[in-house]
Amino acid sequence: MAVHEADALVPRIQEIQGQGAFHMSQGRYRQAEDLLLEALALCGELGEGGAMLFAGVSNELGVLYKTVGRIDDAEPLYWHALEVFERVLGPEHPQIASIYHNLGGLEHARRNWAEAERLGRRSVAIRERGLGPGHIEVAADKAALAAVLVDAGKTGEAMPLLEEARAVFEAELGCDHYEVAAVLHTMAAAHFKDGRLPEAEATYRQALAIKERALGYTHPDVAATLNNLALIWHKSGRHHEAEAAYRHCLSLVDSDHPLHLACLHNLARLHEVSGA
Repeated sequence: MAVHEADALVPRIQEIQGQGAFHMSQGRYRQAEDLLLEALALCGELGEGGAMLFAGVSNELGVLYKTVGRIDDAEPLYWHALEVFERVLGPEHPQIASIYHNLGGLEHARRNWAEAERLGRRSVAIRERGLGPGHIEVAADKAALAAVLVDAGKTGEAMPLLEEARAVFEAELGCDHYEVAAVLHTMAAAHFKDGRLPEAEATYRQALAIKERALGYTHPDVAATLNNLALIWHKSGRHHEAEAAYRHCLSLVDSDHPLHLACLHNLARLHEVSGA
């Protein structure tokens, strides 16, 4: 490909990638996939000169696949991005931490707590060395690591990381930002894990209110917090509230989204308990 053709193609790829990322942020996952696959195909036309751009789009597509539960499709995309970034940027570049962050997310989804924690700690260490402990991206890595620790039952280790991440997000992004809601969601999960149901409910409600303001009432990510609130109501014997919440969750996610199956399972369990 001639130099002038490559120069014209790069901004087009970046534009398509940006459109794909926007659709993903709005929960329009199928449209996002189509755009990111188109961007990836165009990257292939650039050859080795487009390796970094190809890796960046691969990582973005991996995030999409992880979000919709396609773990095995996401993994090779992350490993490809990691190989390119390490070769071009070096193994200690902060951008490398993003891939370890994402690989940790896959192991978290697989419930492989030990490997998820190892990858999460590596992400934090690389990024903290490169950017400093108070950087917003370091806070995101610590929040992701804390989520793994909560699910592994290490809530005592997780809470200080969450408090630290929340303080950074609120200072840098404001109290109504989605990242604050995500931290509150994980804090609520820690309370639930420790059997503190009133604290868990109050914190999930905070997270839900922020998500609804930041993302809109119909975004699929709203369903994740609503589902967890329903679990509390279910456990507390508030079956009518739980059922309404589960049914609302089902209306917010496509049938092929992993949360759809989880909500169906939770609703069936509720009916078993309540005899409805």
